[in-house]
Amino acid sequence: MEIKDKLREMLVHLRLQKDLTQKDLAEAIGVNTTRYSNWEQGLRTPGFEQVQGLCVFHCVDPNYILGFSPMKGTALKVNSYVGACKPKIPKANGKGLYTVNGGSDGHSFSEQWLTDNNLEHDQVALFRITENASVPEELLNVGDEILVDFTTRRPPKAKLFAIAVNDEIFVRYITKKSDGSFNLSIGKGKNIEPDEHLTAKQFEALKMLGCVAWVGRNI
Repeated sequence: MEIKDKLREMLVHLRLQKDLTQKDLAEAIGVNTTRYSNWEQGLRTPGFEQVQGLCVFHCVDPNYILGFSPMKGTALKVNSYVGACKPKIPKANGKGLYTVNGGSDGHSFSEQWLTDNNLEHDQVALFRITENASVPEELLNVGDEILVDFTTRRPPKAKLFAIAVNDEIFVRYITKKSDGSFNLSIGKGKNIEPDEHLTAKQFEALKMLGCVAWVGRNI
């Protein structure tokens, strides 16, 4: 079997595992749908940069996606460091993606650091706070970066969470009340927005990305 045929089969397999359409996948890696469709049909093959993007998105080794190895391996890495730039975030149910502005490649994280902090390299994403983001002023400024952990999307395991609102990052302190409702607070600052009180049903309707596991700032 030729490489392009192995790659074609693997692309279809990996996409269907995530229950995504060709359009979803194409947007996630920054190509048009027709180009991506041609890859799955074996009419064209992706270039080196596109293969990199596919490997990072699917968190697999290049040898696996090209059919050279049966082992998935991990996302592309350099000296045991991995990037966490994912502008497309998997939904909590694993079906479909959230689109979020501000995906960043400003930092890489060592696998050992992720392990020490109970984080998985394929379950985190790095975002830069933009002017359109809504965040606690005492904690974050425009240009700061946050590492979001998809595996924790509700309290009480964490208190600070990232939410997607109109494709922008909103960061809120979230607590669960004894009656099952939730309180969302932006904290203290000059431009304070009132706390929000949500029922359990309203909370489930949020585009919850995950808890904020790390905050970075360039001095």
